[in-house]
Amino acid sequence: QVMAWSSPGNPAPLLHALGCGAEDTVSVSLLSLAVKARAGGWQLGASVMCPGMRRAWLLDSPDTPFLMLAESLAVQHGVREVLLAEDSSNDEGRDAVEGSVVSLARRVGATLTRVPSAQHHPDVPAAAEAVVADRPLAREALSVAVAYLQVGDLDPWQVSAAEPHVGLQYDVATARALRVFSPSAGIRSDDDRSLYGLMNETVSAPGARKLQSWLRHPAVDAHAIRKRQQVVDLLCALPALREVLRGRACLRRMPDLERLAVRLATKQSKLADLMGVYGALQRCHRILQEVRVACDETAGSGDEPDARAQSFRKTYTATLEQCFEETKKLQALVEEAVDLEARRRTSSPWLIKASFTPTLTRLQASCVLVEQNIDAEFQHLRSLVKGPESRVKAEESPAHGHHMRMTKKDASTASLASIPGIRVLAVQKGGVLFQSDTLRSHSVELGGLRKQYMDAQEAVERKVMEVAGTYVPLLGRIGALLGDIDALASFAQVAVDENWVRPTLIDITSEHLLELTDLRHPVVEHAVRNRPRGQYVPSNLCLGCGMQAARRVAVLTGPNMGGKSTFASAVAICQILAQIGSFVPAASATIPLRSHIAARTGAGDSPTKLISTFMSEMLHASSLLKGCSQSSLVIVDELGRGTSTHDGYGIAHAVLQALVDSGCTALFATHFHELTARVATDRALENLHVSAHATGDAIRMLYDVLPGACDRSFGVHVARIAELPVEITRDAAAYLDRLEGDRPGAVDQESTLDADTLELEASSVSDRTHSSKKRKTTIGA
Repeated sequence: QVMAWSSPGNPAPLLHALGCGAEDTVSVSLLSLAVKARAGGWQLGASVMCPGMRRAWLLDSPDTPFLMLAESLAVQHGVREVLLAEDSSNDEGRDAVEGSVVSLARRVGATLTRVPSAQHHPDVPAAAEAVVADRPLAREALSVAVAYLQVGDLDPWQVSAAEPHVGLQYDVATARALRVFSPSAGIRSDDDRSLYGLMNETVSAPGARKLQSWLRHPAVDAHAIRKRQQVVDLLCALPALREVLRGRACLRRMPDLERLAVRLATKQSKLADLMGVYGALQRCHRILQEVRVACDETAGSGDEPDARAQSFRKTYTATLEQCFEETKKLQALVEEAVDLEARRRTSSPWLIKASFTPTLTRLQASCVLVEQNIDAEFQHLRSLVKGPESRVKAEESPAHGHHMRMTKKDASTASLASIPGIRVLAVQKGGVLFQSDTLRSHSVELGGLRKQYMDAQEAVERKVMEVAGTYVPLLGRIGALLGDIDALASFAQVAVDENWVRPTLIDITSEHLLELTDLRHPVVEHAVRNRPRGQYVPSNLCLGCGMQAARRVAVLTGPNMGGKSTFASAVAICQILAQIGSFVPAASATIPLRSHIAARTGAGDSPTKLISTFMSEMLHASSLLKGCSQSSLVIVDELGRGTSTHDGYGIAHAVLQALVDSGCTALFATHFHELTARVATDRALENLHVSAHATGDAIRMLYDVLPGACDRSFGVHVARIAELPVEITRDAAAYLDRLEGDRPGAVDQESTLDADTLELEASSVSDRTHSSKKRKTTIGA
């Protein structure tokens, strides 16, 4: 017998059947694809299905052969399984489509499931007709998903059109390069080696899901982002309110209202689910009270309220209050229908009050009367056997109903078999069980009445649950708002703990593109904080501080292990944090809104896929360049490895030029120092380098990012730090000196760099606020 059917994209049914917790699987999704490769371009039909939340998103749109739009959907929704409808036609593009989908599933780390054409659902449920009316490929993708999930009826589901372009887009490679999520982290993971793990100070499941959703799909609407920033600013300024909201009486351990609302929409919901909703609504009332009091206390001078408190009220609490008022009838129904007092007295299951309907009242009265008759018969039997109450016990069991028990010795003394009207039911080790015909009759009668009472209870419970089901959309909205508040309180907690600041958001068309002061990489800074003598060295960045000739592409050079990758990643992470409404790890920040981030900070080979390291880099570069525009932020790290120096330099030079031509903002970390000479002829470029101090065979990393170029990588010095054998590093240094001496116009680079570095370091140290303390070094790459 099949207990439950599950798959990687729908694991909850099996976990529930096995009695395992399935909280982490609520937001797990699968992606069903229907793709057509046509002469004029590829057309994508997609259906993202989230069984745990009963949500479906449909898309019918042009896409590239790399399925970049489908990948964006997979990132936004955390897809774990990709469905491919097998096409029995001889379409010439079928093989190309299948190859692209297979590649997509590999990139996003999802299981690929091929669904035979015989298993396709011929029609889509009526609930989705309005969405798929003019989307034939979305209809096909949805029909495959509905048949695969064995849904049948989408009425409890919320079906809507997907909007992958409305938000900051980034692909899986970028998410991995920036370590937005830990590969093995669940939704409640404490892995602080990822951005999500560091940011996840939420205290409820809806809050964690909301944080994950915002990180996967950052906003581009400046007005919405600023509303979040104002709430975070308010919660930073009011630690008492923040602690109350995150406490046990409010958000911490609050029932998952979104998940309970989904259960109410199905026929599997029980009275316990409704009571979970009731408990969440009571906490919601407490939250509203606390926010109301705190916001009143923040009123400014005169009658003008604090702008942050006003934003909190308008955006969240006013809507929450309205929704809460609309649920008062549901709360009144629970208080009138459910026996709350009985639950407080005992640990019995939730039951409907006997006084709620005349039928239950009548049946309960009958049960009480029969129970009184049974008690009277117990007393009568005790008098017949002449035994004390402590030795003649009244019991009830499923096998014998109501009966009495006494020890074998007492039963022999009382001569039970000789007493008229008494039947011995069983002789056990624990004693003799007996009952009278009258007791048996009353017991049978009480059993029948109890069954009628429970049937009536179930009938009333079904009607109550049907009424509660009409509140599902409202409850889902309340749950989403509470998740927002929890996520924003988490932002405030992290901002206070890590000393982050509120960024200033500007439009991408502004002349001032990007300025970050005392920028830190949040994950690296958190990791080194507890190390002995560990301290993160912040850096500054200013790109595009001009008009038409804005320098918006930085060529970043410097020694190996000097912190180039960390610095570049920190810039991209700040962009994501700013667009989810969080504060950022800097002393000050002016950040433009962007619609796309691409980051490539390293590539490895994949022998099983017949892909070398260099081929992997070229695939990443190809994907990166396809989405670049003026609103993109691009991070490229050491492009051109794995082939000859001349080939690598040529490719790096061409890619850098393509980035300049695209109009994007970019940080291009490289060891091809010849690229730095382009700054003299291209006004869009700027040179930056990570500082280090080299003396003879020793090198000390300073980890600061300063203007200008560095014409050495100090690879031999780093090899010495890695304890490569002395004779090898000595021979390498000698050969390097010969190579550099043969170059036309070669100079004593080591001494020149030392002087420049010391001069720049001295000027930088004198101008920065953190210079009064002696800097301590840490690993920055």
